[in-house]
Amino acid sequence: MKREIKISFRKMNMKKIIIGLIIVISIYSFIETCSSEIQVDPSEISISMSNEFIFGNTSKNIFILNNNSEIINMSWYIEHPTPESWMRPNKTQMPNLSWICLEPKWQIIPENSSKDFYIYLQIPDSDDNYNQSWEVWATFKSDTGGLIQQEYAIRIYIDTPTKSTDEKQDQTSNENDNLYQLPIIIFLIALFSIIAISIINLKKKK
Repeated sequence: MKREIKISFRKMNMKKIIIGLIIVISIYSFIETCSSEIQVDPSEISISMSNEFIFGNTSKNIFILNNNSEIINMSWYIEHPTPESWMRPNKTQMPNLSWICLEPKWQIIPENSSKDFYIYLQIPDSDDNYNQSWEVWATFKSDTGGLIQQEYAIRIYIDTPTKSTDEKQDQTSNENDNLYQLPIIIFLIALFSIIAISIINLKKKK
């Protein structure tokens, strides 16, 4: 009876040891995965437009450094700050996320190597888009073939050109002036045409 108890006790201890080893290995693997050497810089980027909208390459870039001993596949997507409460003060959401993108779509980065992603804008030149301060996130995903995919969010601040109320009024006033001047110009052209035709006819009669 005592022998049976000892054998059962040993089996229980062996199970505990195996379970403990599995837990330790799992925690170690998780820590190793989370501490992978991928560097994404900078963490924040500001793009300011003074006189006109940028349409195309902003010349702003995001630097990805792979210090791992394996190749990684890095891709990205654009999103609004999540949750919205994490947005910086005095910033608002960009109305259309298709107005911003990164190039290229993805990059394969060898071990101990780096790559750059460039930011492109195509914001429509409309009155609603002036005097805006937007914040979007460019979120990178690294796929190393493991169970866990790491993500890195970069804050991008976009300040659009300023247009004062006086400038808008002047623009509207100029457009109205052009509309008023058009009938006058047409009338003058018609008048000069009539006079020219009359002079030609008089000369023919003489």
